[in-house]
Amino acid sequence: EKQITNYIHITSTSGKGSTTSFMHQILVEAGKKVGSTISPHPTQLTERWKVQNKHMSKKEFIEIATELKHGLQKFLQTNPQDIPSFFEITQVVALLYFAKKKVEYAVIEVGCGGRYDASNVIPHKDIAIITNIGLDHTELLGNTKSKIAYDKAGIIKKGCSVFTTEQSPKIYSIIKKEAERLNCPITQIKENQIADIRYSKKGTTFLYKENSYTLNTFGEHQTKNATLCIEASKEL
Repeated sequence: EKQITNYIHITSTSGKGSTTSFMHQILVEAGKKVGSTISPHPTQLTERWKVQNKHMSKKEFIEIATELKHGLQKFLQTNPQDIPSFFEITQVVALLYFAKKKVEYAVIEVGCGGRYDASNVIPHKDIAIITNIGLDHTELLGNTKSKIAYDKAGIIKKGCSVFTTEQSPKIYSIIKKEAERLNCPITQIKENQIADIRYSKKGTTFLYKENSYTLNTFGEHQTKNATLCIEASKEL
C-alpha cells in the first residue's frame, strides 16, 4: 500500500460503484495509470480489480492468490485472532495487484461504512468522497443516520480534500466537523447547481456550472455522482 502514490477513497450508502467508475475513467483519459476496486463483483470475482481498462485476469489472480496463501497460513498458525474476512483478503489482493502494476492512482471503494472498513488501511489519500448517507448496514454501523455518517466520515484523513453531495444540514455538519478537525477542505455539491437534466437513448445530459455534460448512464442520481468526480478531478 505504501508503493502507491495517490489514493481516492469513496464511501456512501449508494452510488459508490458509479462514482468509482467515473473517477477511474476520468483519470485514465487524463493519461494516468489507474487501478480501482469495486464490491460486490457483478458476475465473477476478478471484476473487483481493474487497471486501466482491463479487469484482473484469472492467471494474475492465481499468481497473487498463490503468493498470499503462504502468508495467510503463517498468520493462522501464529496469530490468536480469527481468520481475516473475505473482504479483508480482497483488499490485500487489490493493494498487492496495484503495487505490482505500478499504478499512479488507486480509486478505492469502501466495503461497509468507512472508519473501521478494511479499505481504510491505506496510509494516505488525496481525495475522500462521501456521496450520501442513508440507513445501511445498521447492525454494524448504527441505527441512525447520524451514527452512520460518523462512521463513513472516518475515511477523512489529514492531507486530503473532502467532497460530498449530502444535502441534510444535520448530516452534512457531522461530515464537516470531521473535516475541520483534521484541517481538510470540504466541498459540498448542492442539488440546485445541477440543471437541465435530460434523458435520451444515449444517456443523461445535464448542466453544471454552465458546462454541459453527457453520461452514458441513466438517472438523476448519476448526475450527482458525476459532479463529485468533476470537482475531485479539478482538485487533483
